[in-house]
Amino acid sequence: MSNEGPIARRRWIKVATIMGIIGAIAWLAKVCVILAIEGEQTDTGLPGLLFTVGFIGLAIGSTAIGASLAAGRRRRVTLLAASVSPLVVMLLFVAMQASLLTLLDGLEPHYVRDEIGVVIAAGLAVALGVRGLRIRAHPRRSDSLVGDDAARGNGIWS
Repeated sequence: MSNEGPIARRRWIKVATIMGIIGAIAWLAKVCVILAIEGEQTDTGLPGLLFTVGFIGLAIGSTAIGASLAAGRRRRVTLLAASVSPLVVMLLFVAMQASLLTLLDGLEPHYVRDEIGVVIAAGLAVALGVRGLRIRAHPRRSDSLVGDDAARGNGIWS
């Protein structure tokens, strides 16, 4: 693999991570708007727009997870992992949201119950994204070498 492969992968992971953080912030802003208007709108207007922006940002951001997990593997494996990761992340979110709705049944107002999963998912995305950017900014030698790239000294975190 040429040296451009790991560099392009690192760039994509950084861009996707930033997009994920932006998406998570949009979801947090959506919840703030819903709380401010006391749940009058949850799916339309500004909350709907913020949901869409957040969803797209988080979907793009989740590709960083797949690309990171496939580091040091063939390009096809990395592309497959990055392509499948949005689906996996969204399925996990739907499962978490369904579980929370069941556990919090009866919590009022209803829009608070409906948005708790969004707050948890967005908070987790921001935390993981910021941590990922910090790791890339200050790699340790032991963290930077993964898979085949390790043999060549071309870790994705270096």
